[in-house]
Amino acid sequence: MKQCYYALLDLERTCAPEEIKRSYRKLALKWHPDKAAINALSDKEATAKFQAIQEAYSTLSDPQERAWYDSHREQILYGILYNVKNLKRFLEGKELRTSDFRVPITA
Repeated sequence: MKQCYYALLDLERTCAPEEIKRSYRKLALKWHPDKAAINALSDKEATAKFQAIQEAYSTLSDPQERAWYDSHREQILYGILYNVKNLKRFLEGKELRTSDFRVPITA
């Protein structure tokens, strides 16, 4: 499951752009792959964590990307049904296809 970008950067959803930058710099230094041994992580784990932090910063630091992320956050994180027609089918107990979900749900 994807992790919330705000949680990943240890921020509130109402944070200011300066807070995003400050948090990113702090976490990027802490989780940089060159410091994997210090954090008791393998190179692969450190790289994955660092890339996730970079992706979160890239999205939240751009005002348009952040607005889009904020409006689609629940769909991204939880794979919620994305329209009323599919929700109605779900509530009626009808079978749903994987295409009924914007983000595939994994077990």
